[in-house]
Amino acid sequence: MTDQPLFLQVETTGTSLWYDRVTMIGWDLGGQYEIAFPGSNDARLAAVMTEAETLITFDGFRLDFPFLTKQYPNLPLPAKRINLRTLLRRKYGADKVLAMREHRGERGANLWYAHRAGDPEALRRLIENNHDAVQQLKLMWADCLGSPSQEPVSILNSVDAHAWVALAGDPEPAFTYDRLGLAPNLRVVGIDLTGSESRPSGWCLMEGAHAETRRIKTDEEMLRRIADAAPALVSIDSPLSLPAGRLRVDDEDPTRAEFGINRECERVLRKRGVGVYPPLLPSMQALTARGIALAQRIRDLGVPVIEGFPGVAQDILGIPRKKASVTYLRDGLARFGILGEFQEGRVSHDELDAITVAITGLFYLAGRYEALGDEQEGCLIVPYLGETAKNVIQ
Repeated sequence: MTDQPLFLQVETTGTSLWYDRVTMIGWDLGGQYEIAFPGSNDARLAAVMTEAETLITFDGFRLDFPFLTKQYPNLPLPAKRINLRTLLRRKYGADKVLAMREHRGERGANLWYAHRAGDPEALRRLIENNHDAVQQLKLMWADCLGSPSQEPVSILNSVDAHAWVALAGDPEPAFTYDRLGLAPNLRVVGIDLTGSESRPSGWCLMEGAHAETRRIKTDEEMLRRIADAAPALVSIDSPLSLPAGRLRVDDEDPTRAEFGINRECERVLRKRGVGVYPPLLPSMQALTARGIALAQRIRDLGVPVIEGFPGVAQDILGIPRKKASVTYLRDGLARFGILGEFQEGRVSHDELDAITVAITGLFYLAGRYEALGDEQEGCLIVPYLGETAKNVIQ
C-alpha cells in the first residue's frame, strides 16, 4: 500500500443515480494516469483501490462514490476519502470554487454520445478531458496543502489514448425495439404537448417501428388524426391530472394551500434525482389544463391515454435528451430501432420527444413499464427494462 493519494474522476451520462450510468473512470496514482470503462480494466481499477490509503475527488460524496458503488458494488474504496469541493469552499467560497471547476472542455456526456453516434475522435477527446480533470484535482490538492505541487503532472500519451479507445469498443443500446415483441402493425400516437394551440405540438404516429412525425397546433386536428389512425393507445407528454385534493389548476383554488402543486409522481422522480416541474406551477398551469381536457376527449373516442415523460424515457434507454444534442437524440432513437424520415434530419426536437413518448406507449402495451404515482391521481408511465410491469405507488 502506498501513502500517495489516488486522484479520481468518474464520467457519467448525468447526475441521477437512479437513471444515469457510468461511462468511464480515470485516475492518477503516483503520476500514472489510467482509465477503465465498465466491463474493461475493472480488475486494475479494483487493484488500485487497494493500493492507495487516500482517495481524492472533487465532489465524490455526492457523485463519484455513489456511481462507483452502483456500478461496482464490491469495489474496495480506500477508507480515507477527501472531497476537494468542501475544502476549497471553506478557503475561497462557493462561487470561486464553482468557477475553478466550471470549464472542463466539452461535456463528458455529449462526447460519450458522439462516440456512440460514430464520431471516431469523440472518445479520445473524452479521455483527454478526463485526464485534464484528474490533473486539476492534483493542483487543487496542492492548493489545499498551501504549497505548489512537488510531483510532475502526468502527461497523457496519445498512443495510449488510441489504445484505450479500443478498450471501450462499440457500445450497444441498453434495449432495442425488437425486444418488445409487439405486432408489426401496432399503432401508437405520441404527443409532445404545448400549453397553447398558438404553438405547435410535436406529433408522432408510430406503426410498428416506423415513426411518422409532424407539428400540429389545434386539439381538433389532433382528435381528427387520432380518429383516422385508430391507435391502440395515445401517450402524451403533459401532466394529465391534478394533485389529489386540488379542484382547479389556478392559484385561486381554495385547496391550493392544503394540497400544494405537486403530485406523487413528481415527488418520486425528485427522490430519484430527476428535475421535474410541478404541474401547477404558474408557468405549467395552461399545459396541465390543456392536457387534462385533451386526454378526456381522446378517451371519449374510446382510445386509452397514458401520461409519459420523454426525458426520463430517454435516460432509461440511454438516449441523450434534446438539451444535450438534437443530433444525438435523433441518432439514439435510430439506434433503438425506430425508422422514419426523422433519420434524415428533417425533424424538430418536439417531434423527437413525440417519438419518445410514443415509445413509452409501446413499453406500456408490452407490459414493460413502471407506473409512478398515486392511484387517486393516476400514474406517470416510464419504460422498465425488466421482464414484467412494475408499479411504484407510494
